Amino acid sequence: LIACSRRLWCASRLMLRAPWSVWVQYSKYYQTMAEFTKRLVTGCGGPPASLFQGGEWIVEDIASRGLIDGSHVTFRFGMDGYLVGRTGCNTYRARYELTGERLIIGDIATTHKKACAPALERQEAEFVRLLGDAHDFDITLDGALLIRTAGGTAITACR
Repeated sequence: LIACSRRLWCASRLMLRAPWSVWVQYSKYYQTMAEFTKRLVTGCGGPPASLFQGGEWIVEDIASRGLIDGSHVTFRFGMDGYLVGRTGCNTYRARYELTGERLIIGDIATTHKKACAPALERQEAEFVRLLGDAHDFDITLDGALLIRTAGGTAITACR
């Protein structure tokens, strides 16, 4: 019996998303039939939130429009259930809930400390709106996090 696991993005046939890919290989020898059988069983395990926690995500794209040069938009998923970050102009904080298939972000509270250029204010408003409308998530093969609305509009971020 060989059992292995490794930390990587895993999605099962049931669309459950988890941080651990698990596989078990077993062999069985049937003496009476002189037959050797080898099977490989795979699956996913672990809390989905651990995929996102533990570091800052840098937003690279908002609604397929890129970002304004020099703006710094981020988020960090805390173990306390709060999402915090920068909007490019201000900071924000919101509760989040992550299940195997859904990302739900509560009311977003933003600071209004800085006066920003109108273009940055529009980008901030679009980011906050899309984040508040979050419906699901995905992680690409290269490790980018996609947060999507029910309509499919996405925020793309990398570590």
